[in-house]
Amino acid sequence: MKANPAVVADLQTTCQILSTMIEQYRVDQAQFAGIDLDWLKHRVHKWYAACESHLETVLKRLIYFESNPQYQSGKVTSGGTVGDVLARELAAAQGAFDQCCTFRVNAWNNRADGVPDIYEHLIQDLEKQVFKIERELWLIKGLDLPGYIAARLEDG
Repeated sequence: MKANPAVVADLQTTCQILSTMIEQYRVDQAQFAGIDLDWLKHRVHKWYAACESHLETVLKRLIYFESNPQYQSGKVTSGGTVGDVLARELAAAQGAFDQCCTFRVNAWNNRADGVPDIYEHLIQDLEKQVFKIERELWLIKGLDLPGYIAARLEDG
């Protein structure tokens, strides 16, 4: 089945966004494990798994549209404080959320098929990620880093 080239381009961009987030989450997960923040490592792993699942769905849709998936992961960084890592993740998740909202509208305006639904599910997961990252940053700000870690020790 052929699809509108603009919708295919949005799906290709979505692949690139998700693959970058996946690789960044992989690095962040290792960083949190290295400093023994297991609750954050597990939280990041959930986000990683959700992005992987959505990437697979988008790839299948591209193949269904007889398009070859073509994307490259963006730059991945490591280091910084826990707050720095979470702020980096927040920026990526919020940016992905905003772009996917636009892509969903574009797909809907093109044809009300399964593509807007793919974006809807992705948007819901990204929204949860943004909320949870904001909550962790709020806790760090309110408790300072040592207080935050002490308060979360039982979660690990």
